[in-house]
Amino acid sequence: MTKVGNKHKTKAFGDACETYLAKLLSMRINPSGSIRPDLITDSEIYEYPRPFSVEVKGGKRGILLKSQLSYGINDISSWRDFFGENRGNPLSRNGNSTMFVEEGHRVFYGLVERVDGLPANKVVGDFATVRFRWGDVYLIPTDLVFHYFAAVLARKNNQPIGRVENQLRNFVRRCIKSGSSLSDERDKDSWISLPFSSVRAMFEGSHKGIVNETQKGTLDKFFRVARDRTEYDSYERVQINGLGEHKIYLIHNKKHKDVAGAIEEVIHGRIPSLEDVRLERDEMKEWLEKNKISLGIKGHHHCYNGRVDDSRRKELVRLYGERWGIDSEKIDLLERLVRWETPEEFEQRTRIEREEDINAVVGVPF
Repeated sequence: MTKVGNKHKTKAFGDACETYLAKLLSMRINPSGSIRPDLITDSEIYEYPRPFSVEVKGGKRGILLKSQLSYGINDISSWRDFFGENRGNPLSRNGNSTMFVEEGHRVFYGLVERVDGLPANKVVGDFATVRFRWGDVYLIPTDLVFHYFAAVLARKNNQPIGRVENQLRNFVRRCIKSGSSLSDERDKDSWISLPFSSVRAMFEGSHKGIVNETQKGTLDKFFRVARDRTEYDSYERVQINGLGEHKIYLIHNKKHKDVAGAIEEVIHGRIPSLEDVRLERDEMKEWLEKNKISLGIKGHHHCYNGRVDDSRRKELVRLYGERWGIDSEKIDLLERLVRWETPEEFEQRTRIEREEDINAVVGVPF
């Protein structure tokens, strides 16, 4: 099998997390997600009261990127709230918005904890991410993520948090006005780590139970500025039963109660079918690990999340059919499970894809 670098695995892991959260929230993966929030609402999937977006972070901890702090400022109201300025619309150029209003005026960070314990070097081959298990999910508003980012940098660089926040705001302003992530300016402070214990502390409003003194110091700074500069203590907190024994934790400003209520309703409706898929994935994970099965074709890039073409499917059957019973039906099952699809969703999607292929061959315009 070809060697696959960390960037390939990072993307595969990110795609797997986005797919899971998109199914849980009945959202669509953003086709422009490389420079915009990962998930967007789609009325064909579910009619939310207002459009919104989710920037997804998943794994053993969340890794936050400084340029993504701009995602939550996408209309004049959010600009005024964030910068404290009341003037003409700075987001327009020749009457056209330069920002992300089509993704919705509200952005959450969706942090999803991975609990399977698999090291990266053990996640190899086609459909390998079917072995992932996802735990608690946190939906956190962008303003709290901004203050946490500042708290980390203030503690790390021994600077007053007010100065750090001003520096971050100036950076965000330049991102917005340029319509760019300013990637050429990235340095050691462009990424920070957000442990899931700290996310839980943000939700609960207390770092009780955290023993790491550095982590507690960061949270102290965060709590101080969040309470001083937002209505943090009056934000509503919702705990929702998720898959298995895990939970979804949602914190939001009261003015976004309609969106939060719809999210809760969607999750309640999705859990039964996704629980069935989870049990199927667990059975598949057990079968793969018991037999030490790793699917892959020498000379090809790995497809950790499935989406294999016809020639690759045939080659997988030829290589592994006799030894492990890999046939077309098994590959369909793996393809469905890595996408967190029910049998009905899988059938609908594949039918639509077949119709599109036929229309493309006969020249029917889309």
